[in-house]
Amino acid sequence: TVSTATLETIYNDLSGNVAGFESYNEPDIFLGSTWVSKTQSYTQSLYTSAKASSIVNNVPIMGPSIVWPTSWAAVGDLSAYMDYGNFHPYAAANRPMR
Repeated sequence: TVSTATLETIYNDLSGNVAGFESYNEPDIFLGSTWVSKTQSYTQSLYTSAKASSIVNNVPIMGPSIVWPTSWAAVGDLSAYMDYGNFHPYAAANRPMR
């Protein structure tokens, strides 16, 4: 879980220069067999802790960046615990399309 105090410390240490807090990055490839429950729990904790703070409650919460499209169904609907969805598109060795 993530605490309100931790989020406030990060925010204050960066002099308020925080555009948002992001849930897990690519949990479906990095967190092992319990990635679904870990992702659900962490995302809910992050959102709840941030919104409970008078200091960071206006900082947007971004959902987890899931790698495989089939993994979204496994993690379920977390929209109640994020302000924005999230994905990380990679161009690999290719240039982005114009």
